[in-house]
Amino acid sequence: MQIRAILGFAVLALAIGVVPARAALSRIQEIEKLANEDDVQAMTTLGLIYHQGNGVKQDYGRAIDWYMKAIEKGDGDAFNNLGVMYRDGLGVQKNQKVAYLIFLAVHMQGMGDEDTQFRAGQNLERMVQDLPKEELHEALSYTWAYVVQILKSRGKDMKIGADVLPAQDRPRIRDNGWWLDSEQAAMTFKSPPPWDKAPPVAPYVPLKSFQLLYEVRGPKSQKFDPLTKFDVVTDRSASGTRLQFAKRSEEGGYVVFAKSTLVFSGEKRRALVIGTESGSTVIFLLKVPSDPKIGDWSEWQKPDYLGDEDAVWAFMHDQKKAVRSKAIPADCFEIRYRVEAND
Repeated sequence: MQIRAILGFAVLALAIGVVPARAALSRIQEIEKLANEDDVQAMTTLGLIYHQGNGVKQDYGRAIDWYMKAIEKGDGDAFNNLGVMYRDGLGVQKNQKVAYLIFLAVHMQGMGDEDTQFRAGQNLERMVQDLPKEELHEALSYTWAYVVQILKSRGKDMKIGADVLPAQDRPRIRDNGWWLDSEQAAMTFKSPPPWDKAPPVAPYVPLKSFQLLYEVRGPKSQKFDPLTKFDVVTDRSASGTRLQFAKRSEEGGYVVFAKSTLVFSGEKRRALVIGTESGSTVIFLLKVPSDPKIGDWSEWQKPDYLGDEDAVWAFMHDQKKAVRSKAIPADCFEIRYRVEAND
């Protein structure tokens, strides 16, 4: 049975009270063992167990401990759950501006899967409705260094020092390149002191968008999991879908799955990350120039390396290069791609 399935069943069973106390304790001990072995899904699950008090005494402090460990590995569900704790003041001083920025980061960086994005989107929409505009503007004027300082101190260190104020290499969140053209153009508000003293930013250049068409193929003899995840990842964002939503066809001895997504000029690196529910992940580096050129299909290519459950986050942030495995299985997926104009 897959680890994710085991963890999911354990949390559900504990939540609805169908597991006897002794069995519940055993399940929690199993999850904690996995968490201590650096399994990021187990870390998030254990955080949720303590967050909700499922089979254990509710302990917000321990929940935050485990969420923070999972967040360091790029887990979007843990980050989203931490945002809920800041929004509601659970184990930390209530801070809705920080909660808003957490939900915003999960959404803008494409962290997690469709379910993660749906929850983050709902939380973000609620915060936008609940927070006064002045507080939203203040939050968007923070630097991410300031937000990290607050998170590491469990909401206690609100001091605004020179090391978190805006600088050339430390932009305000409103200036950090996350935004669509229309969103950036709408940010005409004046940041409150001391966030108003930001260094000049480079003139804004609207991004050009292109359609990236890609095909993924595997031998007909292979069993295809409909929940297999396809993520097109750049240094700025990630756009994901599931195999079950791709157009399927057959070609020779292969089954081919076709999808498309948008890519933008100025992106420094791009990859297609394919991951299964069991946690196995393969990464294909996309040799598309920073300013994409319209062209023909590439040759079919095998994966460049293997990754783990946080491969999307690791590629986006250019991390974990030293542990990339090149032991590519013989029956692995292959891909090809091309760029079209986005009419």
